[in-house]
Amino acid sequence: MKKRYKALLIFTGITAVIAATNHLLFKLCDWLHNLKHNNQAFLYSGKTYNWRFGDVKYTVSGSGKPLLLVHDIKVGNSSREWEKYVKQLSKNYTVYTIDLLGFGSSDKPRITYSSYLYVSLINDFISECIGESANIIASGSAAGFVAAAYAFKPGLYNKIMMLSPNGPVYISRLFGKLIDLPVYGTFIYSIFSIKNSVCLDSFIKSHKGGIGNKYPISALFSKLLHVDFDRFISGINIPVYVINKGRHVSLLKDMRAFYRVCRGFFS
Repeated sequence: MKKRYKALLIFTGITAVIAATNHLLFKLCDWLHNLKHNNQAFLYSGKTYNWRFGDVKYTVSGSGKPLLLVHDIKVGNSSREWEKYVKQLSKNYTVYTIDLLGFGSSDKPRITYSSYLYVSLINDFISECIGESANIIASGSAAGFVAAAYAFKPGLYNKIMMLSPNGPVYISRLFGKLIDLPVYGTFIYSIFSIKNSVCLDSFIKSHKGGIGNKYPISALFSKLLHVDFDRFISGINIPVYVINKGRHVSLLKDMRAFYRVCRGFFS
């Protein structure tokens, strides 16, 4: 009996320490994010789309034909992926960037995240916020969501550019389930974020706004974000420009060159 009581006390103590660590880590990341960004002037104004599953943050800048930029699905990512692109592109286009639900400054509800959720969000955003057919640039695994979104509502799309398109990278469904657990799952998510964040800023973003950041990542590893990319892209009947990872990396070093590619394709 005493051994069981002692084991329970140890387990309770460890759980309390981990819970406190989680709380402090998320609070620290919120503070660091605010410290970094409070004094920065945005190139564009932030707006809110009151979607049926939560508030979605987006930005609009420039003038001309609408161009929607959809960020990749990975730890700590958001529409800030496009910061280097917007300044050039907004010279000739009305540029929209969106924080997908569960990322960036958008709401992070505890719901079932799926590929269809993001497909629906992209189509609803174009219909309700842009209000007309648009050109699209999608990065990484988001290219699959856009290809699937086109299959449901092709009239919303003019031309699509895909940067380093790939399917979501899976580890295991078990790992996804572990991340979804309270307290211990959140701690595992933090460790994973440390190992997979490309920089401190990426890690901070992966914790900004609370534990809701982990839910789409859990869905990613649980294979709920899978899209049959080859099947959907083969059914697209509008111009599609695919830029592979090697060329994408080189274009990032010369934004003027990337801008020229966009002008040539979207004109």
